[in-house]
Amino acid sequence: MKKGKYRNIFVLLIAVQCCVTQGCLRSSSEIETIILEHDPDFKETLNKKDHLLTQLDSKRSAFLKKKAEINENIVSLKNDKVRLDKNYSREKQEIKRLIQPDRRKLERELIDAERSHKNSLAELGNINRDIKEISALVQKKDKLLLTSEEIRTWKDKLSSLTIKKEGVEKSKDEIRKQIEIIKLKLKVVKV
Repeated sequence: MKKGKYRNIFVLLIAVQCCVTQGCLRSSSEIETIILEHDPDFKETLNKKDHLLTQLDSKRSAFLKKKAEINENIVSLKNDKVRLDKNYSREKQEIKRLIQPDRRKLERELIDAERSHKNSLAELGNINRDIKEISALVQKKDKLLLTSEEIRTWKDKLSSLTIKKEGVEKSKDEIRKQIEIIKLKLKVVKV
């Protein structure tokens, strides 16, 4: 095992010495001259290599030219894309701006409807409170010593409040439906 290790080191040292003594840094034409002195038939291989290198240089030149054209096209396409994005964004904002008056109108209608709904709920609360108070009063008629005319007046008032309550509840339900429709309209006109 040690002999193989020493042999590898020896081969490496010989290779280094050859490079130093033979002049590894010679030009390729000097090297070709040395080779042709020993093997003139190798000239054909060298000619073939020169021909292939010329082809390779030509292909590399064409490749670099085409690559430069493609890179220019990429830059141009990127610039076109940026312009296209900007134009689309501008046009999109313009279209949104055109629908804004309709949206604002619907938003105002929604605010008004919600305010009306809130008012009808408050009115309904007041009516229910009044109905409760009058009902309690009519039930205590004997304790309060109310006359039949006073009782009839309170019952008429109770009947009137009940009718008014039905009207307010109907109006509240219609307003609630109106609010739902306005919200749907707002969703539909969203751009």
